[in-house]
Amino acid sequence: MMNEETYRKLREMNMSEMVEALKYGETLNTFVNLTFDESLKIVIDQTYSTKSTNKINRLIKNAKFRYKDADLREIIYEDRDIEKQKVIEISSLSFLTNKTNLILEGFAGCGKTWIGCALGKQACKLSKKTKYVRLPDLLQELDIKTQMVNGKQRLINQYSNYELLIIDEWLLTKMSGDEIRFIFEIIERRSGNYSTIFCTLYKENEWFKRLGGDTLANSLVDRIVHNVISIKVGSTNMRKLLNQ
Repeated sequence: MMNEETYRKLREMNMSEMVEALKYGETLNTFVNLTFDESLKIVIDQTYSTKSTNKINRLIKNAKFRYKDADLREIIYEDRDIEKQKVIEISSLSFLTNKTNLILEGFAGCGKTWIGCALGKQACKLSKKTKYVRLPDLLQELDIKTQMVNGKQRLINQYSNYELLIIDEWLLTKMSGDEIRFIFEIIERRSGNYSTIFCTLYKENEWFKRLGGDTLANSLVDRIVHNVISIKVGSTNMRKLLNQ
């Protein structure tokens, strides 16, 4: 049986999960008839499992998903005009490996955000650092950080380095030139390095105009769509459908 001093040293080395595994095993007398190697294997396996679970839970919490319970296994396809085969294909998350962007386009209430969050949660389970953000909230964050020394640059760095970034309500509101340049810097840095999911009401051929219709708009749209999977989530209002 370990003494408290040993437990203290383990905690000091960030091994609290191992302490819990040891204490749990001792409580159940798990190690009584086992060899040292067998006992150590059990403790290591339990510690690894707990650490992995804690990491996933931490990634999910930090991602700030709008729909925390969204799950790819619960996607509804019946009575819904959705590109089912494409959704099934992206469920493997191979688009992350290929650094491909994803556009989820459809009417309000059709489930774009829910699917985006479900994909994000699955990415967290693969230990991918993920972030969900509404575009209006991101621009509000920009307003705040712009008042701070190097705040804007730090914000660009932060959003450039998520392994999966989910931008909801994409182009729902018009952006100023400075805001478009800010978004361009993030997308430019992410291009070819990480995947971004855009949840939007608007078709791709409407983006150029909504972004101002100039060369910057053209460059931003080009960075997004040159390597992209577009999925029409449809027009079925899932809120109404599920409340029937």
